[in-house]
Amino acid sequence: MWSHSFPLKTPILLCLITMFKLCSTFCSNSGTDSPFWDALVKEQTKMVEIMLDNGQNPNKHYKKHTISPLYFAVQRRNFELCKLLVAKGAKVNQRTKDHRGMVPLHIACARGNLPIVKLLVEEGNADIEIANFYGDTPLVYALLENENKLDIAQYLITRGVRIDQINFGASPLHIVAGIGDFAVCKFLVENGANVNQKTTNVGDNQFTPLHMASLNGHFQIVKLLVEEGNADIEIANSNGDTAFSMALFKRNFKLARYLYDKGARIDRMNKMGHSPLHIVAVIGDFAFCKILVENGANVNQKTANVGDHLSTALIIASVEGHLQIVKLLVEEGNADIEIANSNGHTAFFMALKKYNFEIARYLYDKGARTDWPRLIDAGFSIVLMPGLIVILVAIGSLLFVNRRQSD
Repeated sequence: MWSHSFPLKTPILLCLITMFKLCSTFCSNSGTDSPFWDALVKEQTKMVEIMLDNGQNPNKHYKKHTISPLYFAVQRRNFELCKLLVAKGAKVNQRTKDHRGMVPLHIACARGNLPIVKLLVEEGNADIEIANFYGDTPLVYALLENENKLDIAQYLITRGVRIDQINFGASPLHIVAGIGDFAVCKFLVENGANVNQKTTNVGDNQFTPLHMASLNGHFQIVKLLVEEGNADIEIANSNGDTAFSMALFKRNFKLARYLYDKGARIDRMNKMGHSPLHIVAVIGDFAFCKILVENGANVNQKTANVGDHLSTALIIASVEGHLQIVKLLVEEGNADIEIANSNGHTAFFMALKKYNFEIARYLYDKGARTDWPRLIDAGFSIVLMPGLIVILVAIGSLLFVNRRQSD
């Protein structure tokens, strides 16, 4: 018979009892039925190892968890736990069970953890170009979301990642040129990124990185792309807009002047039928309009869009009420004040129609034809008096007074 004094609690049994108690405690604290996940949450590496050695699946998701054990360990930046899971067969390319579809390498790059990135790639054979459901690759995550971005990006490139890989229409250079990260842009350009590559999404209008930088006003990145990357400044997007016209639209005249000095064409029309001078006439920037006029911009060029009624820069400036630009176009650009739009309306007529009476008076003094019958047909009332012409709108508001003795 066994003696009651026989030591039943051997070291092995004590270990099993302790393990059972710990598992029970973990489960009761978290409300789950998974001792393994509870050990992960507590980052009890030794306990996790015991369970894995005894048949625990290293890839199983439990209950509410949308992430794999390895993904969780990467999130916690626990290198030893990551190394253990990889060694025990964790799937390094297993996606999260949510709308993002991320893998452990994505989060490792985003968190800037180079040792774990190397572990996943070198010991786990992680796919270095795998994209999530939104098209973001490990390189994109590395470039956007951490302080060690350049170290990780350099490592991924040395491992063979494609620097110009397009995901959801954009390359890494498109992304960082748009957000304005100069250091990363410089890194990509120096490593051979294609500076003239266009986005491929239909809704993106086929932008180059230079377009992205110009639209967002990143002057230093524009200079980098042009001077170090030899970006083609005349490449247009699907709307016919170049980096130059985009800078004008955004009223970034410092950037526009830089591109002009680098050779941007000043009379190039986009697909909306607008030249740079048309754009500036709408915006009302006198200084840049003067630059264009003094450098030979065609002041009588009409817009090519029927919706704009085939207007000249003078007509546009008259409509918008930019008196100083009207004077500039007439006096320095020798603009023809009698050119009419597709409706037969001159700058003088359009100034009256928009109640820009000071401009109308200026153009009248410069010899604009009044065409009184046409004005009357358009709804204007006209009162003629000896030595005085008063143009009135139908409700009787005074437009301007001409004190010339004869018409």
